[in-house]
Amino acid sequence: MGENYYLLDDMEKYQEGFNWKAYEHLSIKETLPIFKDFYDKHLPVDVTTWIRVNTPDDKLICKDGQGKQVVFIRDTIVRHMFYEGEWDSKRYDEFQPKVISTHMSKSVLLPVMEIYLKEYGILLTLRNNFYNWNISVESEHEVIFDRELPRS
Repeated sequence: MGENYYLLDDMEKYQEGFNWKAYEHLSIKETLPIFKDFYDKHLPVDVTTWIRVNTPDDKLICKDGQGKQVVFIRDTIVRHMFYEGEWDSKRYDEFQPKVISTHMSKSVLLPVMEIYLKEYGILLTLRNNFYNWNISVESEHEVIFDRELPRS
């Protein structure tokens, strides 16, 4: 298996009938632009898949902000808000944020993320532009959060 196996594994989730053999001989450098173009045209995709193909240029001062946003939402907020007790890796895909759109701030491409909690009837839409968070909550029921969340 080539160095780009994780990219191929991601693509298999989003492209019906995906042919590994057509890409497994390619390098990551060759594979990234092809898959990035596909995901840009076929949102939503899970945030882990999205960030793998949207790494900011190293020359950008705020390049690390993209990854910090994703980790904060995916690994900190989701874990604290939606898991009681032990981390349940079997439910990871159920709660993983989806990238539904993108926007730019300080020349860095950033995700607009959505978390749909079917079991609770809650849809969260989140984005950060390095200055503030914008969070929208749509719910079928009254939402009460009584936990203190960690600060980023």
